[in-house]
Amino acid sequence: MKFSLKKKIFASIVFNLYQLLWYLFLPFALLYFFYRSIKEPGYASNLTERLSFYRKDFKGACWCHAVSLGEFRAARPIFKKLLLNGEKLLITTLTLSGKSAAQQEYRQEIKEGKVLIVYAPLEIKFMFKRFLKNFQPGCCIILECDLWPVMITTTYKSQTPLIFAQAQYPEKGFIRDKKFPFLKASLIEKFDLILSKSERHKKKI
Repeated sequence: MKFSLKKKIFASIVFNLYQLLWYLFLPFALLYFFYRSIKEPGYASNLTERLSFYRKDFKGACWCHAVSLGEFRAARPIFKKLLLNGEKLLITTLTLSGKSAAQQEYRQEIKEGKVLIVYAPLEIKFMFKRFLKNFQPGCCIILECDLWPVMITTTYKSQTPLIFAQAQYPEKGFIRDKKFPFLKASLIEKFDLILSKSERHKKKI
């Protein structure tokens, strides 16, 4: 898909503003995690992972990003197939519930060195560059409808194949994006493969 120079410049400005907001938001994000840890201590543990500091060497795995518990559960058939095919699996998530469920589900595979589950970094470019340098994934599978601009752009520039699996475009998001459709399209075009959830979602995407 080709975009006019004007649209490319506008998309670049929006992306840079998005990045600036994340830099400004970083102290508040850290405070949020500490606040959540009052009731759920797990939010404070492994906080370094959200800043892209990882202790384990797990290079060459198939990286799957499942934001929440719901996405993790929905993607289990994909994970099962990848493991049956002999792939190592790097699962990233953003929520404590998603990470805890994944660790419980694959506790044996984790012991065997077939699966690693970590928090994804925050949406800041240098953090994702460090994440990609550390793990050097064979591919990246993003699930459902969560298109994170920094994650996608940085992964694309690293020449890691991008797959959009169980892709969907909720009606609310579709209506919202109608004003500037090329912003989302500029992310969609970076995927090497898109597997839509249904024909209805396929037409929107």
